[in-house]
Amino acid sequence: MCIAAWTGGYANTFRGDKIDEVVHFLDVDLTAYDLTKANYKKHWNDSTQHTKKILFDDSANNYRNVAFRLSAASG
Repeated sequence: MCIAAWTGGYANTFRGDKIDEVVHFLDVDLTAYDLTKANYKKHWNDSTQHTKKILFDDSANNYRNVAFRLSAASG
């Protein structure tokens, strides 16, 4: 389980007019990364394709392959 919160606003200019009902991590300000619209789109598409390859069905094994955990000793 993971709990995360995005407390910023709609700061990702690459998302264009796509405004969801909620603000989330896709809305983070990316100006510090010197991305162009084309570069952003390439990273987005690559990430989507790689995710589909890893999570090709609803098998628990697929999710275990992309999950991680922190042990108490790592703190």
